[in-house]
Amino acid sequence: MAAKGTLTIGGNQVYDDCDTLLSFLVPVYNVEAFVGECLQSLFDCGLEQSQFEVIVLLDGSKDGSEAVVRQRKESNLKIYSQANKGLALTRNELLKLSSGKYVWFVDSDDKIEPRSVATFLSVMEDGDLDVLMFDYQDWDGRQSMDGWQTTYGLSEIETGKAFYLKNKRFQVAWSSLYKRSFLLQNGIVFPDYRVGEDLQFSQMVYFFSQRVRQISLCGYYYRQVLGSLSKTSSSGVKSLDAFLKTFRFASDLYPEKDSEFASTVIFRTLRELNVQARTATKEQLADCDYWNKLTEHINYARRKNSGMALSYKMLLCVWAVLPKSFFYVQVALNKLKNLKF
Repeated sequence: MAAKGTLTIGGNQVYDDCDTLLSFLVPVYNVEAFVGECLQSLFDCGLEQSQFEVIVLLDGSKDGSEAVVRQRKESNLKIYSQANKGLALTRNELLKLSSGKYVWFVDSDDKIEPRSVATFLSVMEDGDLDVLMFDYQDWDGRQSMDGWQTTYGLSEIETGKAFYLKNKRFQVAWSSLYKRSFLLQNGIVFPDYRVGEDLQFSQMVYFFSQRVRQISLCGYYYRQVLGSLSKTSSSGVKSLDAFLKTFRFASDLYPEKDSEFASTVIFRTLRELNVQARTATKEQLADCDYWNKLTEHINYARRKNSGMALSYKMLLCVWAVLPKSFFYVQVALNKLKNLKF
C-alpha cells in the first residue's frame, strides 16, 4: 500500500510532500435529487481515503439535500453548513476550509469522471502546474455518460496570459484543477455576484498563473437542468449588473501591466456583455440604465488603459459613442451566421 501522501501511477510512486493531495469542494443548495450521484463519483476516484477530502458546505438548502449528504459515512467527508450566501461566497468558504495540495470545485448537481483523477494529478505534479484545464461533456442526467478515453493530448506549459491570448476564452471554475497555494497566494476568489462569478475568477486565474496546461481528456459531466446551481437563467438586471462590474474590474486590474492582455480581456468581456444583453428585455435594459452605464464603463476603460494600442482605443471610442449600434450589428451578424443557404 502506498504511504500517506503518495499515489502510485504506472508503478511509480509520486507525491510525498502533502498529507492531503486533493480537496473536492462541493457547494450544496437544493439538489436533493442529484447530490448523491455527485458524491458517489468523487468517492469512486480511485485514491485512498487518506489522500483526498470531500468538503461539502450546505448553503441553506430548503429541500432534503442535507439528509442525502449525511447518509454518507466516509471518514474523509467533511460537512459544514451556513445560512444561504450563494454559489460564489460558498466556494470562497470552501477554499478556506480545504487542506489539499490541489483543489477541484464541483457543482453538486454534476459529477466527475472518476478515472480522470489520477491522470490529472500526475500531470499537475509532473509539470508543477498552477492550473490544469480539461474537457467536459454536457449531460441531461438521463443518458449514460462515458467520456473516458485511454489516450489524450497535452498542450505546452505556458503562462495563463499566453494561453488566453491564443484561445481567447474564459473557463468555468469546475473545468480546471488548481494548485491551492496558487489561488491563496494571489488572492484569487469569486466575486459576490449571484450570476457571472466565473468570468471574473477566470480573468484573475489567467492573469496570475505562470504554469498552465490543457489536457484533452474528459473530467467532468455538466448536467443541463434548469434551476440548478449554475444553470439558472442568467438573464435580467442582476446578470447585466454583474457583467458590468466584471468589465470595470478588468479595467482596474490590468492597466499598464500588460496592454495586449488587457485589451483582449476588455473586448472579450464586452462581447460577453452583449451576449447577456441579447437575453434581456428592453424593460430590463432600461431598469438598470444599461446603455448609459455601458458608455460610462467603456470610457473608464479607455482612461485606465492608456497603453492600449491605437486601434483598440479608436474602437472603444466609437463603441462608447454608439453602444446600441454595436449591439445591434452583433445581433445581426449572429443571425446571419445561423442562416442556412
